Amino acid sequence: MSTHVFYYLAGTLGESERHPNVFSLPKKNQHVLSDITESFPLSGSFHFRFKTKIKDYGHVWMDLNNPNSPVPKFGSMIFAKVLQLDKVRFSGVSRGRQEAGTRNPAAPNSKSLRHKRPQQQQQQQSRQSRQSKQSKQSKQENQSQAPSQGQQQTREKTKPRQQEQQQQRAPANDDDDMFSFSTNKSPNKPMAGAIYSTVDSAPDIAPADVRNALGRLATSTNKVETKMADTSEMSAAVKKKYLQRKADMQANIDAKLAHHLLEAEQVEKDQVERDSVKTRLKPKLLAWSGDPAMGTLKNIRALLATMDSILWSGAKWKTLGMGDLVQPNRVKIGYYKAIRIAHPDRVQTGTVEEKYVASWVLDMLKISWETFKNKEM
Repeated sequence: MSTHVFYYLAGTLGESERHPNVFSLPKKNQHVLSDITESFPLSGSFHFRFKTKIKDYGHVWMDLNNPNSPVPKFGSMIFAKVLQLDKVRFSGVSRGRQEAGTRNPAAPNSKSLRHKRPQQQQQQQSRQSRQSKQSKQSKQENQSQAPSQGQQQTREKTKPRQQEQQQQRAPANDDDDMFSFSTNKSPNKPMAGAIYSTVDSAPDIAPADVRNALGRLATSTNKVETKMADTSEMSAAVKKKYLQRKADMQANIDAKLAHHLLEAEQVEKDQVERDSVKTRLKPKLLAWSGDPAMGTLKNIRALLATMDSILWSGAKWKTLGMGDLVQPNRVKIGYYKAIRIAHPDRVQTGTVEEKYVASWVLDMLKISWETFKNKEM
């Protein structure tokens, strides 16, 4: 058996805490720093800091200098950050830049300038002076002469590029650009569709239904209207685009408001229907199951055997007799078939009455099953 020591060299290129190195030590109850330094696989002078856990805080890093100091463990392993003391470290930005940052990276390299030979400097200066004289002469000749064929070709090549850039910069229509809501401008795209690029599309409700819902359900408190801007200083084309956009926004808002009001109205109707169904069916359901609050809940066998008397038509429930429910394993099978019939996902599209009956059956079966399971299973 051995103890693993995970470490990485801080300030060294290619080293990362996420991808540490590892070496092994002979297993001991307590290792000291000298055990680490003697078995460390790299040569040189190093400083070690070890990861240790502190209660109610997490973990910290402990620096050790004394060779006889005990090394803390993190779990069953040792984690260490190692700093090499006898080697120049780099920051990792560039290979030749020192970590201390005493040298300006934008400054010229004084060492390379110092080692340039004087003859090479003179040759370079003379070459630059000759090139500058030749360039001046060539410019004067070009100004006095007509442009060459090569220059005409380059000008012809650059003209279409400039025209394309101007076409991309200039909008196809000033009015469309002023009220555009997206960066993909298309002159053929109607302005009415631009609003839906940033606003969710309206619900699919007929305009007549929208007007009917707003007339019946909308009040002064829930009516939403967009703010109108001053159009006196707008041109005719800009005013037309602006009014069209406002009309589209208002139609979108009205459709969403009508959809919300119709949903709220339907919820209220469903609640009224549920209350009436509950009043009408609760005595029948209590006679089938008994009342858990009064301690009269029937056992699981009786519920399964008489469940066909309260289920709706089309429930696809196979009637079980008491002879089918003698063995506990058969009761378990019948219970799981029953809760599958009454599961909310199975009656999601059913009527309010079917949903209420299924909810009651599911609750009573679960309570009775827990009692049966504790006694007979």
